[in-house]
Amino acid sequence: MTSRLGVGTQGAWVRNPQGDNIASGANFSAPKIKECEPAKALLRVIQYLKGTSDLGILYEGPKNEIDEFPNASYLPIGYTDSDWAGPLNGERKSTSGFIFKLAGAPISWRSSKQPCVSLSSNEAEYVALSEAVREATWLRNMMMELGFVTAKDPLPIRADNKGSIDLATVAAITARSKHIDTRFHYSRTQLNEGVISIKHVPTEDMVADGLTKPLGTVAFRRFIDLLGLFAGNT
Repeated sequence: MTSRLGVGTQGAWVRNPQGDNIASGANFSAPKIKECEPAKALLRVIQYLKGTSDLGILYEGPKNEIDEFPNASYLPIGYTDSDWAGPLNGERKSTSGFIFKLAGAPISWRSSKQPCVSLSSNEAEYVALSEAVREATWLRNMMMELGFVTAKDPLPIRADNKGSIDLATVAAITARSKHIDTRFHYSRTQLNEGVISIKHVPTEDMVADGLTKPLGTVAFRRFIDLLGLFAGNT
């Protein structure tokens, strides 16, 4: 009962502004509780929250992080990543993660298990991309209604897997893509219609990396920096 309460607490925390740095922790520990496995992941997340309760998000005002659109100060930028196949003792479903930033800090994020088993890392990244594109479409529509962007402004998305970018940019059905469910080709449609743009980014600059897998100490600290979190008492 205590463990289930802990997972529910994480879910509430993930929905508030400081939850992006523990989203993957909540995603990984919930299945463990359901299967009655030891809740070590949950305890580590709670310990982390206790030690970092002063961390917050700093929005720095109009800030352009988009090379191809130098004047787009109010255009969000998205990052998408995946962890292929998951644990050996599980369903082997991959994990998707995406995060969108504006004014130097996160405004939307998600870490979730993919609904199907991907047959390659490229496919897992492509599925993750489609999930990010759905969120990007909603964000762009909202920003258009608020008057911050126009219909001619595609929302930029960054991915660190060139194979998934190729799948999104090549409309032809190939041997490696013919089995992929139609709904995951949504990225192609939105790309062709100018709703989004996709650009490769090095793995070390992939902001969504920490939403797909546990990270070591050094990598996690960089993840915190990329998120734009800061200590509120400094």
